[in-house]
Amino acid sequence: MSLVVEHEDHLDLDLDAVPLTEAQRAALAIDRHLVVSAGAGSGKTHTLAWRYVRLLLKLAQEGATTPEGVLVLTFTEKAAHEMAQRCERRLIELGHPAVAPLVDSFQRASIQTFHAFCARITREFPGWTGIPADARVLEPDEATRLRRELGAQAFDRWLETRTETVGLLLDTFGSRRGVLEAIDQALARHGVLRERLGQHARGELRDPGSVETRWADWLAK
Repeated sequence: MSLVVEHEDHLDLDLDAVPLTEAQRAALAIDRHLVVSAGAGSGKTHTLAWRYVRLLLKLAQEGATTPEGVLVLTFTEKAAHEMAQRCERRLIELGHPAVAPLVDSFQRASIQTFHAFCARITREFPGWTGIPADARVLEPDEATRLRRELGAQAFDRWLETRTETVGLLLDTFGSRRGVLEAIDQALARHGVLRERLGQHARGELRDPGSVETRWADWLAK
C-alpha cells in the first residue's frame, strides 16, 4: 500500500496512514519554519524522519532525482547514521514510483554531523572560507596533542620576556610540567576560562589577588 496521496497538482504524504500523535503531525508541516522541542523517547527521530520524507516528496514533484536538496545535521556520527537509516526506510515504505530515483541515489543524501558539513563546505569553497582545501576535522587525540604542543610553545615564548615570574610559577605549580598541565587544563576548559576573563573585564572580581594564586585556585575546583 502506498503512503503517498496524489493530488491534482502535487504529491503528499498520507498523514492518516502514518502512526503519529497530534503534536507529531503538527511537526510535519513543511510550509513554515519549525522548532521541535521534546524530551528523550518522545519520538523526535521518528517524526523528523517522516518530515524529511515529506520534504523529499515535494522535491520529487519538482523533478529532483537525488535527495541532496534536504540537509539534515546532527551532533554525533551515531545520530547521523541512525537518522540516515530511518529516513531511507521511510522513503522505501512510501512505495511510490516518483521516489524510486531518490531511493536509488540515497547514498548521496545530505545527512551528517555539523562538523562533517562544515568540513565539506571548507573543502568545496576554500576561496570563500579562507581555509585550505585539505583542512580536516582533527581526531580527539590529535586535538589534545596539538593543544599541548601549542601551549608549551606559547609558554616558552612568554618566559623569554617574563623571567621574573618563574619563581612564582614554580612556587604555585611545582615545576615546568605542572605549569604546562595547568595551561592545558585552561585551554581544554576554554568555556570556563572565557567566563572568568569576562568577569575580570566587567570588574566583577573585586579581590583578584595574584594571577598565579587565582589560576591555581580555579584549576583546583
